[in-house]
Amino acid sequence: MGNVAYNEYDVLYHEYGHMFDFKEHSIISEKFAEKCNSQLFEKAKKKLILPSATQLSFLEFNAEIFAGKMNGDKYIEPIEKLFRKMNNIKMPDD
Repeated sequence: MGNVAYNEYDVLYHEYGHMFDFKEHSIISEKFAEKCNSQLFEKAKKKLILPSATQLSFLEFNAEIFAGKMNGDKYIEPIEKLFRKMNNIKMPDD
C-alpha cells in the first residue's frame, strides 16, 4: 500500500477515497476531469514533497490524502489546496 496502515479501516478509507474522487464526475466529464487533475497533479508534484504513496498518480494522491484525513492527519496548505481543487470540494474547517 505504501504507507503503514493506521488501523483496520485504513484500506477501506483509501478505497472509499477513490469513490470520493469521482463523486461529482458524470461519464461525460470523467475524461475531462482526469486530464485536468492529471495536469494539476504533475505540475504540483514537481514543486511539492509528497508522501511516497501519493506520488504514483493523482488517483492515488486523492485516495491517500482522503484516507489520511479520515485518520485525522493534517497536511501543509499546498497539499490541502491541491486536494480541494482536484476534487472540487470545500472541506469543513479543521
